[in-house]
Amino acid sequence: MEAKALKGTNGIRVRESKKKKWNGRPDKGYYVRIFEGGKEKEVCVGWASEGMNQLKAQKIRAEFISGKTETNPEVQVIEAVDLTLNEFAQEYLELTSKSKKDLGENDKCRYDKHIKRILGKKKLADITTFEIEKLKVSILKTHSPQTCRHVLTLLKTIYNKAVLWKKVLTNPCIGIKMPVPDNERERFLTKEEATLLLNELKPYQTLYDITLLSLGTGLRFGEIAKLQWVDLNSEAGTIHIKSPKGGKSRHVYVHTEILSMLEQRKNHSEGVLIFPNKAGLMMKEVNNTWTRIANRLFNEGITDTRDKVVFHTLRHTFASWLAIQGTPLFTIQTLMGHKTIQMTQRYARLSPDIKQKASAEVQAVLGDILSHQS
Repeated sequence: MEAKALKGTNGIRVRESKKKKWNGRPDKGYYVRIFEGGKEKEVCVGWASEGMNQLKAQKIRAEFISGKTETNPEVQVIEAVDLTLNEFAQEYLELTSKSKKDLGENDKCRYDKHIKRILGKKKLADITTFEIEKLKVSILKTHSPQTCRHVLTLLKTIYNKAVLWKKVLTNPCIGIKMPVPDNERERFLTKEEATLLLNELKPYQTLYDITLLSLGTGLRFGEIAKLQWVDLNSEAGTIHIKSPKGGKSRHVYVHTEILSMLEQRKNHSEGVLIFPNKAGLMMKEVNNTWTRIANRLFNEGITDTRDKVVFHTLRHTFASWLAIQGTPLFTIQTLMGHKTIQMTQRYARLSPDIKQKASAEVQAVLGDILSHQS
């Protein structure tokens, strides 16, 4: 509820919490209004559950006006106590976007997809640690621990800024235990499974095309969504991947059939994006039709998210096929755009045993030598 002025007081208001309870009733927060730097601000001086009352609030206000509270760490200035999370998040995202490599696209996407609908309309100061814990549980039901970690980190950063900018007193994200990432998917498609998936996607041209591209290059969905025609070099048979997740731009080579597919799309394209959505804008997430088909073909009865076929499985399939063929890990690292070789090491188990093969070759040479001895 909005703060209400107390009768017989000057500049003191009380506000009942929608969440906090005390003695079976809504807890009451006491606020005093002051002017600082020519601007009216509101000070939260405490809650009834903490022992705050009207007389104490009056005393603190008097001390504040006289300057005695300048060194009191318990009194903090709060601006716009009725500010919603959506309102502040929009301000935060706009201010910080210019300093990010992706211009804040990932943060905005995470906020819009996971936070906005559930917590966005709530008052910034009303959101509790318990509500954030429930948000965490909700995300983990459908997404990976790493995704959940990214979302919670964003929310925590937003609140850190809110505290710094004196919009709230405390950060409700403090104390939330971050989920431990365990995203190493073992699942990749066999040749037969890839063929089956592509056949099912043929009626959906764009979905078919982006699936073929990811299988043949290992590109992430986000990298595909951002592709523009200026990134395609048909003569060299390469695509320029700019500002990828790994942070370093790279060029990927495309198969002749994929290049032909891209050229056909270019002949019918009117915009700068290679794979725009129906509105001509950049795709934000994998189409539900793709997910529905993958679930029907591969995911029925699968409970562990690491074993489910998702769009990212295509990238994992590309790297797995390379490893099975004996491609050196360093080459796979380069093609995948991994920051470190440790990220690529997961595919080592699929590689043929090079050491065993080399040893066998030496043994064969030695055996040949021995066989010619008298």
